[in-house]
Amino acid sequence: MSKLLTDHDEIRSWASAHAGSPALIYVPNGHGGDDVVLKLRFGVRMFGADQDEARDQLGGIEPVTWQEWFDAFEEHQLALRVPDQVDGNPAGVYSFEKRA
Repeated sequence: MSKLLTDHDEIRSWASAHAGSPALIYVPNGHGGDDVVLKLRFGVRMFGADQDEARDQLGGIEPVTWQEWFDAFEEHQLALRVPDQVDGNPAGVYSFEKRA
């Protein structure tokens, strides 16, 4: 079974319980701008004590603050689908859906 999360505190708690941190991927949209893809990174420490400092980019994935992540989450009207139980690596078990 799975559940759909929209509450920011619940999402942050779920990610934290699985050593997850917020990240974004900026993908060129072909119109001179970028589209934003939300990600959760698992098992990777955030760089620097202050995430607002210059950020490192790994494989196109940019670590961001939870506030930046939730701003994009709300802008795109998303919900996070997570399993009730995670066996193994949580990276492949979550997905995003458009809110109805």
